[in-house]
Amino acid sequence: MRLAAACRAGAVGASRALFRAAAGALAVLFARSYQRADGIHRAMQSRGFTGAFPAVALGRLNLADAAFLTLAVVPIVAVRFL
Repeated sequence: MRLAAACRAGAVGASRALFRAAAGALAVLFARSYQRADGIHRAMQSRGFTGAFPAVALGRLNLADAAFLTLAVVPIVAVRFL
């Protein structure tokens, strides 16, 4: 039984090796994620991003906007129901 378990990598040291491999993979994932985040942070700083998004002024709906919306929606509705 022990020989069969050892052949299937069921030996006592196998779980330790598996843990070390998983820990190494996790460490590489963390390091690459940190480098990527740092690169993105530096790129945003070089472009002048201060950490605050500017507020966008909301426009009011005027006659030209309403006409455009009507001309865009009417053909779609007509195609759908005809």
